[in-house]
Amino acid sequence: MAEMRLDEYFENVIAAAGTILGSKKPSVAPPEPPSVKTVLWDRSLYDVIPYDLERDLKWLETLKFGQIVFDGHCPHCGKDTTFRSMTDQNIEVVAGLKARPVSQTWAKKQATALTLDKHQFARHLVCQRNGHLLSYVFIQGPWAVVKIGQYPSIEDLAAGQLERYRKTLEPAYFKELHRANGLFAHGVGIGAFVYLRRIFERLIEKHRTRIDPDHRLFANFDGIRMEDKIALLKEELPETVVKNRVAYSILSKGLHSLSEDECRTYFPAVRAAIVLMLEQDYEAEQKRIADKAAEDEIAALNAKLGGRTGGNESETPKESEG
Repeated sequence: MAEMRLDEYFENVIAAAGTILGSKKPSVAPPEPPSVKTVLWDRSLYDVIPYDLERDLKWLETLKFGQIVFDGHCPHCGKDTTFRSMTDQNIEVVAGLKARPVSQTWAKKQATALTLDKHQFARHLVCQRNGHLLSYVFIQGPWAVVKIGQYPSIEDLAAGQLERYRKTLEPAYFKELHRANGLFAHGVGIGAFVYLRRIFERLIEKHRTRIDPDHRLFANFDGIRMEDKIALLKEELPETVVKNRVAYSILSKGLHSLSEDECRTYFPAVRAAIVLMLEQDYEAEQKRIADKAAEDEIAALNAKLGGRTGGNESETPKESEG
C-alpha cells in the first residue's frame, strides 16, 4: 500500500475541518456515537462522527480525557495485549499535550468548555505488555469529531489479527483483505468495500460448496440476496453472522448506489463477519490437525505394543474348569 502524500493528507485534514467546524447544528439529533474503542480501533480517518453535546457528554469526556482500557493486538509485540490510556502526568512527556481539567457535572456550561484550543485533541494509549504506543489525533467541531491521524495505522493494527488466517484464505483473497484494510485506513470507502465484498462472497460460496458440492441443493442460489444466502447456510456459518444477516443486505446493492460514507460505515461490520467466518474455519482446521496428531500417536503406540492397548479384545476368555 503506497504511503499517502503529505499534500493529500493536509487536503483531507482541511476538508474534514471545514466539514465539521463550519457546520450548523443538525435539526434532528444524530444516532448515538459508536463506542470509544470502535472510534479508535475501527473507524477510518476523516470519517465524521456526529454527536449530541448534551446527550453524549459522558462519551465525549471519555474520548477526550477519560480512562480508556481495551484489549487488542499489538503490531509491535505481535501478540494480544491490553491498552491503557496515558495519565496526565506522562502525556506531556510523550506528546507535549495536556488536556484542560474537566468538570464532572452535566451542565451545559461545562460541556461547552470541553472544546480545546484550535479544535484539536490527541489521545495516547500504552501497550501493557511492552510499553508500545498507539496515538490518535482528532478535530472536534460543535456537533462532530473526525479522526485525522493515528499511528500505527488501522492497516497495521488489523494485519496482526489477520496473519493467523493466511493459510485459511486463498493467497489472492488474503492480499485483497490487506488491500481493503489499507484503503479503509486512508479513508477510502468504496474502493475498500469492493475488495471486502468479493472476499465475503468467496467465503459464502466456499461454505455453500461444502454442503452442496454439485450446486443442486439450493435453486437459484446465485440470484438471491445475500441475507437469504446466509439464511440457507445457517448450519454452516457462525451464529453471529446468521443472527445479524439483515445487516449484510448492503452486499446485494450495486456499487453505483453506494456512497463513500455508507461504505465506510458498513466496513467494520462486514470485516468482523469475515473474521468470524475465517476464525471458524481456522478452528476447524486446528481441530483436524489435533485429531490427526492424536490418531498418529495412538497408531504409533499400537505398533509399539504389538497392536494391543490394554489387552487383545479379539481373544475369547477361557471358561474356568470345574
